[in-house]
Parts: sequence; C-alpha cells; structure tokens
Amino acid sequence: MAGTLVQMLAAQLPNIQAVLAVSAPGYPDALLQKRLGYILTVLEDGDLSKALEILDALVQPVGSIKKRIQIEIPAHQKDIAIERMKRGFRLLLEMDARHEIVKYGGKFLSLVGEKSQLATIDNQTRSYNLNHKYKVIPGAGMRPWDDNFFVTHTIVNQWINKL
Repeated sequence: MAGTLVQMLAAQLPNIQAVLAVSAPGYPDALLQKRLGYILTVLEDGDLSKALEILDALVQPVGSIKKRIQIEIPAHQKDIAIERMKRGFRLLLEMDARHEIVKYGGKFLSLVGEKSQLATIDNQTRSYNLNHKYKVIPGAGMRPWDDNFFVTHTIVNQWINKL
C-alpha cells in the first residue's frame, strides 16, 4: 500500500527528487480486487489465522509456496489486527496512482516480481516519462530481495548511483 501511496503523492511533494516503489500495484485491477476481496471476506468472518495464511501464500512467487512459521497474535490483539488489515486492504482497493505518477517529473523506479500474485505486471502504472523506469525481477513474488536478491540489489544500486 505504501508504494501505491508514494506514487500518488510524489508530484505533490516539491523536494522529492526520486521515488522507489517496490511491489506496489498502481491500481487495483480485477485480479487484485478478487484476491484482496477474498481476504476481506475471511477477515469479516473473524478468521485472522486463515487470512494471514492466505496473505502469506499470495506474497510468495506463483508456484513456489513455502509454508512459513505461523504468526501467533495474542487473543487481546486479534480484533485490532483484523480491523487494521480490513482498513488497509479497503484503502488499497480505493487507490489509483495511474493519473498521479505521470505528473511526477523526478526519477522513479518501480520494481515488480515476475511471479508476483498481488502487485503484478498488469496492475502497474504506465508512464512515458524518460525519468520513470519499470523493472521486472525474474522469479520474484512480492518480496524481490528475498526471492532474487542479486538482481534486485543490482538494479536498485545502479539506479541509486545515477541519481
């Protein structure tokens, strides 16, 4: 959500010279709406554990789901966690950065995992500004540094060195 928000706000912040968005959808396309909608339904049913399990599966690259250690949320914090997740996902479903990032004249780099299930190649913003770059990280899901450290690190370092 933060990457989408930064794309929406970049042109409004005069001292921002460069923006890096990592695994940030530019807008909620039909697939993202469906996936987040499913998680929201599970959260509405009060099943935080299942929602976290679904989210964990969706942040991993397509086809390479590895079961991670289940996060235990103390009982007294479950309602707060559910409410925060619902608010965040609903907010993301209302965000659309497509008409905002094109107004930003500074340097912009967006990284998206080739095998990402949430922030996908299809739901990225599109800008024809020569200062704006979009890079696909081979084999990566929503966590490009975890999924393909070398390529992600190289792309980001090269971009930073040109600032």
